[in-house]
Amino acid sequence: MANKEFLLELNAQNNPISSLKPIEESPLLELLNIENTQVDDLGPLSKMHNLITLNASGTPVKSLKPLSGLQKLENLFVNNTSVRSISPVENIPTLKQLKVYNTKVKKRAVESVQQKRLDLNIIYY
Repeated sequence: MANKEFLLELNAQNNPISSLKPIEESPLLELLNIENTQVDDLGPLSKMHNLITLNASGTPVKSLKPLSGLQKLENLFVNNTSVRSISPVENIPTLKQLKVYNTKVKKRAVESVQQKRLDLNIIYY
């Protein structure tokens, strides 16, 4: 991908992609939509410190661990995934909205985070 270092937004929703490696070196990326793709590894996002919004709904993603250091992340949508834990992102101070319905996250874990983070809107049912 040419000029990926200048990429600010990428909407790859419903596209036949399975890897984020091609955009790994996109330090300015602020918005990424990979909804309904086959991406299962968020590892390439771990150094995208300007990422504000990530929509990974409907993907085979299981772990949010690569996102734990993204201190500008405000919106994270991982509904309809195999995510089991929200602990890697619960302490990101800028996180305002988290969609985790239809995942493997336990209700007890969501309630615990909601008690600690009154500023975080968690959508879970």
